Amino acid sequence: MNKLFAIFAATCIIFIGCSNRNINPQANFQEKILGKWISVEEDGVLHTTNKKSVYTLKEGGKGSFSTAYGDYAWHDGSDFYYKIEGNSIFWTISENDSLQISVKHTIRSINDREMSTLTDLNFIKSGHVINTTGPISMRYTRVSVDYSTDILGLWQGKVTSKISKFDDGEIHRWEYKNDGTYIYYVQDNEGNWVASEDFVNDYFVDGQLLCTRWVDNGEENREWWEIESIENGIMKWKALRKNQDGSTYTASFEMTKIEE
Repeated sequence: MNKLFAIFAATCIIFIGCSNRNINPQANFQEKILGKWISVEEDGVLHTTNKKSVYTLKEGGKGSFSTAYGDYAWHDGSDFYYKIEGNSIFWTISENDSLQISVKHTIRSINDREMSTLTDLNFIKSGHVINTTGPISMRYTRVSVDYSTDILGLWQGKVTSKISKFDDGEIHRWEYKNDGTYIYYVQDNEGNWVASEDFVNDYFVDGQLLCTRWVDNGEENREWWEIESIENGIMKWKALRKNQDGSTYTASFEMTKIEE
């Protein structure tokens, strides 16, 4: 699959799940699917945090999804419409005037905590199917929190586990603003916190998924976290990361809110 299809598949498969059990969907799954879900597993392999997506299904066939998969997609609550036929859910994304992605999601099992489905993707250009993918199996868990408001403000902290790609183990400071941008601060020679010279400092939070991107020396960088908790002025992050050899590890970060 080339990069174009990889991007589209990443944005589409946010609505599929997997299960090793042959469980028939419950009759009232139309009501059970409502709410917010996050992807956790694809074809039996756990999703690293940079591959995770969040989707929200609303009444009336309306939904939204968020993903910042890899270095390609950046969807912050993008809208879509869906319909239900039997135990299948259908939706279509229009990427541009000539390209659409049509998806069929077959519900295999669903309860109050998890959902598993199989999906088939059709990539349609100028009315013709140019590629198909599936069935793909994934697993999703329900999201019961939304930290998009709680994260606002000025925070300071450091990594509490194995150092991540962009972290040096030192104290860091971010200010998350209500317009989807943030300010990253660095310390000058006198120890004063000053705004960095990075630009395109964007972020979004959907449920517990935090995605950030910034440009430094002309190169775009990204980092993804899952917000574990925000309470009593303490915010904790975690992320499943992959080493170059394919092994995985869990990174963690903790920070304190700075009252100005």
